[in-house]
Amino acid sequence: MNILAGLETFLYVISSALFYPVVAGLVLLTFWVVISFGGFLREY
Repeated sequence: MNILAGLETFLYVISSALFYPVVAGLVLLTFWVVISFGGFLREY
């Protein structure tokens, strides 16, 4: 049972540390898609 509690704590720390970088990456990719789509529409 103690191993499972340690694993849960470890996974919580990892997911908490990666939450904001992943959100920032998704925001940047969304802006990149919008800009690329705008460039695509400008050609027509």
